[in-house]
Amino acid sequence: MSLKELVSQNYISHPAFGPLASESWKIEDSLIKDFNAIYRDSRQPLSTDQLNQALNQLSVIFASLHKQAASEHSRQFALELQSLCVEFIKQEYTFRKKIKPNPDQRIRNGKTKALLEENYFFGNLSEQATTKIQSIVNPLIQEFRKRAADGKLKRSDLSQDSGLANWRVGALLDKEFRKQGVFKILAEAFGVRYTYTGMSIELSVAGSTWWKDSLGQSTPPATMYAHLDETVYAPKSIVYLSEVTRENGPTSCYPGLYREIKNSALQDIIGRVVGRVGATAESPLNSYYAATYHQTVGSENFRRHFMSLPGELRFNSHFGWDVIPGSELESRIKAEELVMTGSAGKFIVFNGSQLLHRGGLIEAGERIALQVVFYSGSKWLNRLSSALKLLKLQSK
Repeated sequence: MSLKELVSQNYISHPAFGPLASESWKIEDSLIKDFNAIYRDSRQPLSTDQLNQALNQLSVIFASLHKQAASEHSRQFALELQSLCVEFIKQEYTFRKKIKPNPDQRIRNGKTKALLEENYFFGNLSEQATTKIQSIVNPLIQEFRKRAADGKLKRSDLSQDSGLANWRVGALLDKEFRKQGVFKILAEAFGVRYTYTGMSIELSVAGSTWWKDSLGQSTPPATMYAHLDETVYAPKSIVYLSEVTRENGPTSCYPGLYREIKNSALQDIIGRVVGRVGATAESPLNSYYAATYHQTVGSENFRRHFMSLPGELRFNSHFGWDVIPGSELESRIKAEELVMTGSAGKFIVFNGSQLLHRGGLIEAGERIALQVVFYSGSKWLNRLSSALKLLKLQSK
């Protein structure tokens, strides 16, 4: 059985999902094929005509789904899902306009080839840069440890994505990544000029539960938190600032698996946004789902709506939580796991939208790491924006 078939069958066979699939909506194959023909997954820019055609076809598809919604909540689910799909398509259209195709298709760097073919490559910061960054983040890590000792174990309690420490670390990372040619590699691979890094400084500790299974299974899947990033064209990096072994939350990736799943364009878009349905406090579905973090699947009401989608459109970018323990799908995913262990300074650069990955699942000890995002556009405008945010924080 293909991996795509295994993922699809997993939901039908799963005791928490399958019983809710009896009233799945139907959709004509031709409607999906027409959308996919317009909106191909491509590194080439989308024309304005293609954008409008895709949005019009999306309206036709969701008009069919709206008619089949049997309750006000299910109608709201379809409405919000459509809105999120439109938002995603428009954002990708805007970003694709930045792409400058490589006319001769030459790859000048082995790491570029790795990023294109495997969606990741490894590297190491210099010892000097690693030591400087560790000295900057150490006071913050001490504060995180105090919070953890007080039982504050949410990711938001033990991480910081803005502030003076982030500003200083960002400047050091920029310098180090430029010296190692990381930005040139990204430009060659994506056809987009990335110029600036932002990051979250994170402490992961034993005892945290955000990543644990929320479906009440006696044996959780070995694929917990394996996911694809929801945002396309936003390459990332994980940088270790402490020794990381298999026990204290290593980053893992599963090269090639996303390519094997072979989602259609629309199925892929839905998979990246469906977990955000009902996420805002203003949504009528927010209290109806009462979901936490990315594990919206912990809500039976959400699962019922998710399973109402036609099988051809059903996908969840964070499907690692949804895998049946002991299944063939679990075995196939586990067999491809590449675990990143190493000392402080080791890093991975990857395309998280096309590389299934996970990290920070602590069994013992702790992990100190930076979760880095690369930004495109003017370096100085990005720096100015970051400085203004820092001033705003300091003025509070």
